[in-house]
Amino acid sequence: MRRFSLVALLFPLSLYAQISITSADVQGWFAVGKSWTYLNSDSNPGTMNVGTASESAQTWIVPSIARLDTFRMDNVSPSSTPYASSFPRATHCQYGGRTDQDALFTIYNFYRFSADSLIQLGTVHRQKFLGLDTTYVDVRPEPLARFPLALGGTLTRRDSVYSGPGQFSITTETEVYDAFGSMTVLGRTYQALRSKSTEIRQRFLNNAVVQQDTLISFMWFAKEGVLVELEAAEAGQSSGQIPLQSLLIQIVSATPVGIAEDGRTIPTTPQLLQNYPNPFNPTTTIRFALPQAERVTIKIFDLLGREVRMLVDAKQDAGDHSVVWDGSSMPSGAYICRMQAGSFRGVRRILLLR
Repeated sequence: MRRFSLVALLFPLSLYAQISITSADVQGWFAVGKSWTYLNSDSNPGTMNVGTASESAQTWIVPSIARLDTFRMDNVSPSSTPYASSFPRATHCQYGGRTDQDALFTIYNFYRFSADSLIQLGTVHRQKFLGLDTTYVDVRPEPLARFPLALGGTLTRRDSVYSGPGQFSITTETEVYDAFGSMTVLGRTYQALRSKSTEIRQRFLNNAVVQQDTLISFMWFAKEGVLVELEAAEAGQSSGQIPLQSLLIQIVSATPVGIAEDGRTIPTTPQLLQNYPNPFNPTTTIRFALPQAERVTIKIFDLLGREVRMLVDAKQDAGDHSVVWDGSSMPSGAYICRMQAGSFRGVRRILLLR
């Protein structure tokens, strides 16, 4: 799953007039008194007809998911947070938190809007776990959008990471707003704009490519504040009916009052949930759930199968749990998170982007 990411327009808007999303529209999604609810598939979400790049309207139907994992981010005033002094230029902020039986996790995202752009100024992660109270403050700005958003917009991102003598990796991502039409999700239909992202990750040894991976993902944006993101299971299948690797639905609505943030109950089987955020830089939270007390191990591996970090190796109580992985010492790229609890084996693909 990508972080909320909007692309810059590099083509004149006059060429396309089907759907346009302005800075005012998106600022409405971040207004105080509203929240973002993240509904994430925690099992195989099936298939979906993603359509194709086109200047003609098309129709998308987002598949139903038997069970959704839910997380909520509330919009708050930057000045109301404990970290306002670290982000004095912030105009908007989001806060999310979750309390497990033995841990407290909170996250703050700080943003700056103008009439034609959106910048994420930084993120704060705090976790209280096993008697430790740790706060990570990331103050590296990242441009997210240039407004308005419309058909034909495109952006290419390129990142390189040195990992040792003769070893480095290059990640190139090209994102294009290439389609528009009607999107039906959770029983309602919206007019939406689609973006397609193609990400190519290459690892080099002595200037020769020794590994290459390609990821295809799509996002749909509706002015009402409904966003859908999915990742294709196979890079070669990027149009028509395709199998999905993951599916995330994001809904902006009024902040609930007097309602528990997470309505999850104790699961009937162990679960390794999708990490958040994903992609991440440099920290991400990995959540898991247990129907009964169980010894749990959670390890991180690189794509060559080498263990790079042990995150959990202890008996855990029944219920929801979370652990933060700090990947600041690791190169950009994909990693595998593996969880073992009794006979259960769970695997999630996670993505570190710098």
